Amino acid sequence: IYSGKERREQLAERIRAILADEGELAELKIAFTASLDLFQKVDSKGRERTPLWGIVASVVNAPEGGAGSAQPIVFLDISGEGTAFKDDEEIKALILREIANALNIEGGKAFVAGKQLNVLVALDEAHRYVKNYTRSGDDSEMASLTKSFVDAVRTTRKYGLGYMFITQTLASLHREIIGQLRLNAFGYGLTTGGEQDQLQELVGDKEALSLYKSFVDPQSRRQFPFMFTGPASPLSFTGMPLFVQMFTSFRDFCAANPNWTKTAADDVENAPKPAPVITTERGFGSSEAFNTARNADFD
Repeated sequence: IYSGKERREQLAERIRAILADEGELAELKIAFTASLDLFQKVDSKGRERTPLWGIVASVVNAPEGGAGSAQPIVFLDISGEGTAFKDDEEIKALILREIANALNIEGGKAFVAGKQLNVLVALDEAHRYVKNYTRSGDDSEMASLTKSFVDAVRTTRKYGLGYMFITQTLASLHREIIGQLRLNAFGYGLTTGGEQDQLQELVGDKEALSLYKSFVDPQSRRQFPFMFTGPASPLSFTGMPLFVQMFTSFRDFCAANPNWTKTAADDVENAPKPAPVITTERGFGSSEAFNTARNADFD
């Protein structure tokens, strides 16, 4: 925003000079292609872009079926491979914050209507997008995303919207997020002094921690032990963790549990995919409703 007349005229003159120079204009187009692609239905490489709100609507507006009915699972790859944003964590944080905001808006609408979303958001490599602390005055997208997640784990539970943070160390996650998680799964590797101290704080039971320390590196035996705390444990009311050995395939699980037959395994593996959800205006009743929700984060 240029407030002075002189500065505005300088900008206008600069733009006219660029438009008159084909070489400089071509370079400018290359520099801004990645940004311009964000506002196109089809990007510069001919790929059709998927509206964010359409993705969210396909999940939250999916018709509920009975027990065992197929429900949508959406995988979002924000690695940025093949784009100019591949190494820009700020852009990725912005995308994730928009998704979190969209889900929060839908959750609030469902809550007012007396419903719940029944949605779980799993964030892999969470340490890449969520800071373990935020400073006052930090206006980066990463800091804003972290604050959004800290608020979400406190408030969205009543919406039927849960978050799963998958990371390699406890120290890499914000303590407010860790403190709000009801279910924790600890795999092999939390062996440093700081990690052990935080694990002691979360678990408390010395015998359980001793058993955890006896975990063998999965790479050596191809076995994957975990320690669970929270509602997953039948002894959760006592505060005792649950120790489990994870299977690497559903058929292995069936083989170890005779009550699960081969037919049951086939039924799960061959379950039909959920029908596509047809929505209008990216999941909203009108373009006005979409724009209002889309801009809610900037009001």
